[in-house]
Amino acid sequence: MFRAPNPLSYHHKRQIYLHLEDQRIVL
Repeated sequence: MFRAPNPLSYHHKRQIYLHLEDQRIVL
């Protein structure tokens, strides 16, 4: 775990999370 994660990495993970949420809603 990191105290200050890479902003780009965080944004990328957030994008994936939101994408999975959208797919779950669709399914």
